[in-house]
Order: sequence, then structure tokens, then C-alpha cells
Amino acid sequence: MKTSERIRNATFKCQPDAIKQELERVGRQTAKVLTAAEEAAQSLRSEAEQEARKITKDAQASVASIKSSADQHAQKVRQEAEAFATKTRADAEAHSAQLRSEAEKFSARARQEAEVQATKLRDETDGYAKRVRGDADAHASKSAKAAEARATEMVEKGAARRREIEKVVADLEHRRDAVVAGLQRLSNELAGAATEGRSPSDSLAKGNPATSNGNSRPLGTAPARPPAR
Repeated sequence: MKTSERIRNATFKCQPDAIKQELERVGRQTAKVLTAAEEAAQSLRSEAEQEARKITKDAQASVASIKSSADQHAQKVRQEAEAFATKTRADAEAHSAQLRSEAEKFSARARQEAEVQATKLRDETDGYAKRVRGDADAHASKSAKAAEARATEMVEKGAARRREIEKVVADLEHRRDAVVAGLQRLSNELAGAATEGRSPSDSLAKGNPATSNGNSRPLGTAPARPPAR
């Protein structure tokens, strides 16, 4: 039964002293309940504050731990990054050195091959030039020999022609001398005939060398020129 119902029942059943006592008893119980409630509230408040402090402390410890772990992880990542960068730089330098060495080897090999090709081309050019020079010398020598032979032939022909002409000239001179001598003789005979009273025709018939040597050409006529070769 509730307290209010007991109070109401006591009001109708008891005397005023009993009511007063009941009220006092109820007040003591109420005070006891309030005190217990306050103590419970104080205990709950204290526990809540302790729990809150514990949670805060745990949270701070967790934050510190997380921060420490994060710092350690960041330091580890930084160290790994630096190590990776160092390794990458070393690998890049090694690769660059290898490429440089290969490029130098390729350049040296290409230079050597170019020199070999240049030497070969130079030798081929020299050989071709020698062949062309030899052919030109042979052709020049052949042409010179042909020209010399032609000149010799022309000189020989000229000499032969000159001998023929000299022979003809000598023959003409001989015939001229003969004609001159005959004319001189004829002149002398004509002069003698005129002195002795002989006929000129008789003197001509006797002393004309042109008729006496069997040549039927008239006096003062040159012999026919031999045909040119």
C-alpha cells in the first residue's frame, strides 16, 4: 500500500496524535529516501566523474599512442622514402653510366667502321684513279704512237713526193739546159749559115737535138708530170 493511502486511512481511523506520529514517521522515511537518493546521486556523480576522467585519460593516452605511432610510421615512411630515393638515384646513375659506356663503345665502333669504310673507299678511289690514269696513259701512248706513225708516214710521203718533185725539177733543168744548149748551137749554126750562105732548114735538120735524140716533143716543152700518189 502506498504512503498516501495509509495516511488517508489513518486520518479516518486514528486520533490526532496517531496522525502526527504517522506524519513524523512518513517525514523521516521521506528524509531517509531523499538522503539515500542524494547519496546515490553523489555516488553516481563521483563514479561518472571518475569514469569521465578515466575515459579522458585513456583518450589522451590513446591519442599520445596514436601520435607516437603516427610519428614512428611517418619517420619509417620518410626513411624508406629516403632509402628508395637514394637507391633510385644510385640505380639511375649506374644506368646512366652504363648507357654512357655503351654510347662511347658504339661511337668508337662506328668511328672505326667509318674509318675502315673511308680507307676502303679511298683505296677503291685510288685504284680507279690508277686504272683511269693507266687507261689514259695507254690511250695517250697509243694516240701518240698513231700520231707519230701518221706523222712518219706523212713525212715519208712528203719526202717521196719531194724526191719525185726534185727528180722532175732535175729532169726539167736537164731538159732546159739541153734546150738552151740546142738553142745556142742553133744560134751559132744560123750565124754560120748566114755567113756561109747555107739554108737554115738544113742546119736545123742537122743540129736539132730534139729530133736527133728521137724525142718528138717540140723544143721548150716540159715532159708530162707523173701522176701523184
